[in-house]
Amino acid sequence: MKTRFTGALLGAALLYPAMAQAEIVQRQVLTAMAAERDSEGGDVFSIAGTTACGGKQIRMDARSVRLDEAPYEALKAELARHIRNRTPMLVSLDKCPVDGTVPIVRQIAVCTPATCADGRARLYLNENFFPIEQKKAPNMLLLPLPKGKQPGTWKVAIVSVAGHKLQLSGQVKRADYEWSELVGGMSHITRMARSKNRWRRMGGAARMA
Repeated sequence: MKTRFTGALLGAALLYPAMAQAEIVQRQVLTAMAAERDSEGGDVFSIAGTTACGGKQIRMDARSVRLDEAPYEALKAELARHIRNRTPMLVSLDKCPVDGTVPIVRQIAVCTPATCADGRARLYLNENFFPIEQKKAPNMLLLPLPKGKQPGTWKVAIVSVAGHKLQLSGQVKRADYEWSELVGGMSHITRMARSKNRWRRMGGAARMA
């Protein structure tokens, strides 16, 4: 009975993401939970690897994972067991905070072979290449972005979720894709008309290939 209950709690955290939010999904191993909550009432976890935001900590509270306080405390107890067992977890972050603070967890669940093929972080994107929650996303982008050919640029290679077909590639001015601008033209693009709005909104002067 306990296994079913705690498993359902993890499922609840996974099934109810914040709506209309960016979603960065990555396999992580939690190594510790801070003994006390932070100044905003959140729980801070240390991880074995590095997040797509570049740090080694993640933060969550009952509100971020859309649970009431009692189920949230039960979820933390279950996570404590996974910390002891070093269980790989599938963690979804809201986005990388622009102020450098600890990123917020929106979803967390035990990894399965289907959901945790590797440790790379994935940012999920809509048809116009704007960030969106995973379950609605036709496209994705692996993070962190690699360095581009030009100094001070990063390479973007957006692929489809189904089949991993290349949809767009080019270079941007910042490592944070969500707030970046395109540099020069695109070396590859599909769905040309749909992508224009994104780069105009971001301030980039995109040349369609």
